Amino acid sequence: MTEYAMYKGDEILYIGTLEEIAEKHGVRRETVYYYTTKSYKKKIAELYRDWETLGIVTGKQNFIEIGRAHV
Repeated sequence: MTEYAMYKGDEILYIGTLEEIAEKHGVRRETVYYYTTKSYKKKIAELYRDWETLGIVTGKQNFIEIGRAHV
């Protein structure tokens, strides 16, 4: 069973399976899985660049990211 960590900036929000994180976060499993994909990471990188250019954000603290937990 693969465990993932959901974090926002440097803060870990949840650790668990995709199903557990989805339940805790109140979204579908497919949504949590999408957070792990290259396409989501590319989209966030593009948004971050645009928002930083506009002065809307100054760091990645506003983005949710998911990665495999190394426990």
